[in-house]
Amino acid sequence: MLAGEADPDEAAVAEPATPPADMEAWRLEAQRFSAAFGDQGLRWFMDGLTFESAQAQRITDLESENQTLRDQLAAAADLAGEHEPASFQADNGKPAKSLKDVIRIRK
Repeated sequence: MLAGEADPDEAAVAEPATPPADMEAWRLEAQRFSAAFGDQGLRWFMDGLTFESAQAQRITDLESENQTLRDQLAAAADLAGEHEPASFQADNGKPAKSLKDVIRIRK
């Protein structure tokens, strides 16, 4: 081993993280993130995001998800080929007021 190089065995052992000065405040803030954003909120909390930054990220994520779902819905409608709702005509040529005007059951 050369001078100035770290011992590989020592490098593998990481120093434990020092707990925050106010552990109760840290725990309550973690719970706040968890309650607002679920598991993703805990990841954001551990990454050091502020609550306001996490809110902004959540909004961005939801807008993206919303657009994806709108695109999927539009694609599904295009595949179905129907852009107008179905309509029915009664035997007399007038628009049907109910299904009983259109459906005839033989006895």
